[in-house]
Amino acid sequence: MIWPRTCSSSAVRLHALVLLGILSSSCVLPRIGPPAGGPYEDQNPGQAGKLQDYKEEHYLSLGKTITGTVDWSGFLEEARSSRVLYLGDHHRNRELHAAYMDLLRGLLEAGIKPVLGLEAIATQDNELLQDYLSGAIDMRRLRQGIRRRWPGSWLDNKSLDTEFFQGLLLLAKEEELPVFPIEPAPRGELDARDVIIAENILRANEAYPESLIVVVVGHVHLLGPGHLRERVPLPSTMIGADMSVSLEKARQEMGSQSDLFLRSESGVLFYNPDR
Repeated sequence: MIWPRTCSSSAVRLHALVLLGILSSSCVLPRIGPPAGGPYEDQNPGQAGKLQDYKEEHYLSLGKTITGTVDWSGFLEEARSSRVLYLGDHHRNRELHAAYMDLLRGLLEAGIKPVLGLEAIATQDNELLQDYLSGAIDMRRLRQGIRRRWPGSWLDNKSLDTEFFQGLLLLAKEEELPVFPIEPAPRGELDARDVIIAENILRANEAYPESLIVVVVGHVHLLGPGHLRERVPLPSTMIGADMSVSLEKARQEMGSQSDLFLRSESGVLFYNPDR
């Protein structure tokens, strides 16, 4: 195996452990789906099936009430007391992605230099990723190399916000932030995916014990039976991509708020649309 040329010993350990995640296996926790045919807490349900059931588990777990608000200073305090900050992603949502880029720059300005865990890069492409971060290859060659193995690469898939995923890597390179992939691609079964993602987050926690781990992952992976909150027993802060039907109703009933985030009864934060 060829190691990245400018990795620290911690990064080398993480590189090996992440690759092992491709072969990882573990028990699958029982699922609890929604009532057949709805009504759904997902504001934009698709066709009924395993994926919709998985999504609904997340939305049901968010709770039904807004319990408070959080301003930027309060968020920074929470981030500093967390080991993991989850940025729940909608892969096409440019407005959300702009907010996340501002948030990451805000963390850096506040002296918090995180490690990034990305769904957008597969574990099989970690060596190419590290070559890019070290300056051995440029973005063009990184994209070509990933696309050659995985035609659906999120750095080039025009159905997604490719500028955001490329921008994360550009920021990481400029700020010398470690980055690790959280799962293989093409993707496996949903249950198996959460097992591998959780294991790679825990390995990053061991490799970078002094750094906040920021994980950018599809938001429905966050909550629900066997989803990431259950599988990663570390202090965490979570930002959700969108509210459930019940939470949106509760938000409208509480009236306009001025703080940056709203907090659901599950503890998940949401950007305040009134801001």
